[in-house]
Amino acid sequence: PMYTTIAKPGILEQNDGTVVSIGRTLRDLDTLVAAARDIPAPVIIVAGHRDPIPAMLPVNVQIFRELPLEHTHELLSRAAIVVLSLLPVERSTGQVVLFEAFAMGKPIVATRTVGILDYIRDGNNGLLVAPGNALALAQAINRLLQNPALARRLAATALAECNSKWNPEIHAANKLEAIRSLWAQVQESRPEKIS
Repeated sequence: PMYTTIAKPGILEQNDGTVVSIGRTLRDLDTLVAAARDIPAPVIIVAGHRDPIPAMLPVNVQIFRELPLEHTHELLSRAAIVVLSLLPVERSTGQVVLFEAFAMGKPIVATRTVGILDYIRDGNNGLLVAPGNALALAQAINRLLQNPALARRLAATALAECNSKWNPEIHAANKLEAIRSLWAQVQESRPEKIS
């Protein structure tokens, strides 16, 4: 989707200090686990059954597989930071978790990849790092852990955009406008009918 699935977006003040990463498609768990070694907080990863998990996990990393939606929402709602560590491919991924985190008012650190760049502006509504760079990922996460004011500002900006741009009504209106525009182009390109 190009909008949040959270019914009532709003800042959730809960913060249990965890760094949470959720998702199955094209996640870079090797980089995230390597970064976790330098993060002084619990790191919770929710992955798919088939996702390969690095063999040696730091003590602060906890892995869950295939949790129900309500459990993932609970983890997100309590998180200090949401992380989208993605593989550098030419396919958009991660938007569902991105919009859920935005709608819950959670700060995000994400990999600078296709699709993510459509929504996150580095330093404005989230932090972006280069793909595969565990040191940069850890530094960005630690920056937000150490600077709650920055984390709150990024989250508030993302939530405001979620409410003004990325909700079902605006998504539907944008789709309808695109269909109308395409239909108008088709009508203009048709040869006139001969009577």
